[in-house]
Amino acid sequence: MSLLEDIYTMKYRVLLICFLVFLFYVPATGAEESSHIKDDFLWIEYGDGTKEKDGSLILELKVHHGRFPYKRNNSVKLNNLKAFYTVYENRYGNESDTLYHAYIDEEVHGYSIKMESAKQARFVLIVTAAKSNNGVTVCYLAKASFTLFGKSMSEGSERVPLSHESIDGSLEIHIDPEHNYWPQTGSPVKVFPLFNGKMLPEKSLSVFDEHASPLELNTDNTGNLVYVPPEDRILNSMGETASKQTVLVSSMSDNGIKYISSYTLLLHRSRFGKNKHTPGLIVFGSAFMLFLVYTIVVRMRSRI
Repeated sequence: MSLLEDIYTMKYRVLLICFLVFLFYVPATGAEESSHIKDDFLWIEYGDGTKEKDGSLILELKVHHGRFPYKRNNSVKLNNLKAFYTVYENRYGNESDTLYHAYIDEEVHGYSIKMESAKQARFVLIVTAAKSNNGVTVCYLAKASFTLFGKSMSEGSERVPLSHESIDGSLEIHIDPEHNYWPQTGSPVKVFPLFNGKMLPEKSLSVFDEHASPLELNTDNTGNLVYVPPEDRILNSMGETASKQTVLVSSMSDNGIKYISSYTLLLHRSRFGKNKHTPGLIVFGSAFMLFLVYTIVVRMRSRI
């Protein structure tokens, strides 16, 4: 191989490696934001937690109707507004499917629910409602899952079981894992909407992020979707325990009834959010380029 051919070969390799580094660094984008759901929906908003004197914890959650995060039609009267939850306090056993009644407090600016736990416990809160819009009945369902780390010696307040027959959960969004000690950006979440307990292949699902534009995703041919919350510069610039909320929404119609379901994710910043990848890539790329240039110069001198 001649010296000129050798130089061109090395240049080609350098360009190829730079291109691969560029592909690795640039994140993939989602679907066009113009395709997200246009309807108003019901969603749960995480509020502040309060620690009681006996060590128990109380978490306040708001219930809103509208469009997350800014449009809140809290003056709209909803029919059959109900809230219920599952709770499990044994970290080593299977999840309990017993449903308990959750009291909804109607306030001037909307609705709120206070969840209390004397011990460490995992909760799934579900809120349902309905309303008529231009002769069309719309059934809403909103979900949220969270863990409360109570440290009280008491048994806490008595829980009131709820009858399964009083629940209308035809369209419901599920996530896996449903309980995560530190849910964060960058960690994959399996999402699968169910209608009457059946998977929904090729089903659209809208993502409303507190710090980003809405986007639309679709389940695969098995009805599953893996959502990876993207890194968030705003969240990464906040405190160590900072968090944001993201609402997943799906809808469908059946027998003249429209169903709209949501699931609120509480996401912390990534554990690696403070790591700066760009300077590292620049340093690595520069060092590699210098090494290649040095190799070419040495080989050229050896041929002279």
